[in-house]
Amino acid sequence: MVRALRLGCAALLLSTACSTVSAVRPVGDPKIDEPVARAFAAMAPLEAMEEATCALHDLADQASALRGVVKVKDNRFSVTDNKLDGLPPGLRGGLEKLGRGMNNIAAMKASLSEINTALEGARGAAGQQAQKVAHITLASDDIAAIDKRLQAVGDELRRLVALADRSSYWDRPQLCKEVETRRANRLIATSESTGGGGTARLLARIKAYEEILEQARSSGAERCAPKSLAEAEAHAEFARLEVRLGHWFKAQEATQRAGTLAVRTREEARPCAPKPKRPKKVIVSQKDSDNDGIIDIEDACPEIAGLPKHKGCPPPDRD
Repeated sequence: MVRALRLGCAALLLSTACSTVSAVRPVGDPKIDEPVARAFAAMAPLEAMEEATCALHDLADQASALRGVVKVKDNRFSVTDNKLDGLPPGLRGGLEKLGRGMNNIAAMKASLSEINTALEGARGAAGQQAQKVAHITLASDDIAAIDKRLQAVGDELRRLVALADRSSYWDRPQLCKEVETRRANRLIATSESTGGGGTARLLARIKAYEEILEQARSSGAERCAPKSLAEAEAHAEFARLEVRLGHWFKAQEATQRAGTLAVRTREEARPCAPKPKRPKKVIVSQKDSDNDGIIDIEDACPEIAGLPKHKGCPPPDRD
């Protein structure tokens, strides 16, 4: 689909302005955008479960705290709600988000039949317009993959329970890369121009992605995400080169790839981010050398007994 769209753009280059716009981006036609938006909104509970699973994986070093809180029985994952308050904030937030998603899965599935019908109607309205068809197909494919995605979440949650109970190794879930790619594509889609856009706008996008990479680098990307970091930086540099050479479509493609990789790099680097140092506890001395009830640090005359109204000093001699 993408290749066909790009070939179409090349064929029209001499006669019209055309761009390789992300399939995630709305197409500006309510008949297409509204059912697709409904589809994405309906799948929010599943996305919440996926995001929560990845967040819990990033806190795997605290998994021992989940022993007795999470369990799998009869192939069903469950959380003991009355034990959540005793968990560290990150684990508690992840499990609460996971629980909200699980509670809304049944309603999500119930709404999909009507949404699928609406998408098929939108497909008929799209005709042969490639961008509209791509936008609808993206939503339809996401709906078709729901059972597979739920199964993937279930598999990872079983690994979480094994980690909590038996300290088993839990490798980074594959679904986390899909979550990161989805976030990146949506971020890029919101910043895409409606047409070819200007050189300044494209360079601004490249700079924004380079700033994301700098943040990722400071969070430890060289240690946790070296491959994604190197690829993202290479694509950003390549995009700048193509802009200088005047290769507009190649520059757009390289910029979009740099953005996807930049966001992925930032997400992969999060576990390596330096943990904030705890402030040193300052102990204030309570010593009272002259035993006048005023501690030395607040006593203007610490060696001579005095009165509070004179800041710990004796009354002044009036003679």
